[in-house]
Amino acid sequence: MNNQVNQSMEPANHLKNGQNQMSSIKKIALLFFVCFAVCVSVSAQSELTHSFFTGIRQDGKSLRPKQVREIMSVNSEALKTFKTGSAIISVGGGVFGAGTAVLILADSDFVLVGAACFGVGLTTIIIGDVLRKKSVTLYNSKPSGNTVSYQVNFGFTQTGVGLTMRF
Repeated sequence: MNNQVNQSMEPANHLKNGQNQMSSIKKIALLFFVCFAVCVSVSAQSELTHSFFTGIRQDGKSLRPKQVREIMSVNSEALKTFKTGSAIISVGGGVFGAGTAVLILADSDFVLVGAACFGVGLTTIIIGDVLRKKSVTLYNSKPSGNTVSYQVNFGFTQTGVGLTMRF
């Protein structure tokens, strides 16, 4: 009877060892995936793009001004240029809107005033947009603004396989 119990337990132990091996492989694979994801996210700093019609975008997604200010906060020169351009666009939009309203609603006596406001507002909007485009160029060109000062790697080390970090 004792011999039967030992024989029936051997396959269970063998199965248990196989599960432990598989569990270890899964843990190593998960660790590798997490390290890979961290390395990619640390090194992948995407640039901003600008278009007059679509605004400022990152990875194909349109950004709101608050998001742009947060992103550009690491580059004071780009942030200052962006804020100036946004303020000029706001003023230009107001003058443009007033000129348009005068052209549509007012008598023929005020057509020249409306046309002048329309032209000045449109010109101001374009100038502000040029400044915002310049801020994107400044942000993308400054390496200190969008690079990481350290690097995490997964691979072979002096003692085996593991993580390394460079400063």
